[in-house]
Amino acid sequence: EDYVLLFTAGGSEAEQLRMLARRKLGLDIRPVGRIVGGKGVRLLEGGKEIDPPEGFEHFAPGSKEE
Repeated sequence: EDYVLLFTAGGSEAEQLRMLARRKLGLDIRPVGRIVGGKGVRLLEGGKEIDPPEGFEHFAPGSKEE
């Protein structure tokens, strides 16, 4: 399985964190969004708002996990 770690960093700290992660850990950190004031969540793709994909219920009735 593939996992990705998501986290937030302040705008002024983001570039420092990116350089530090690359130099010390060999990790490539990439921005995937931004946090702004207000309510709700908006998902944009190519500058246009899109509906978020549906989630996955790991323990839904009928699943193989018990």
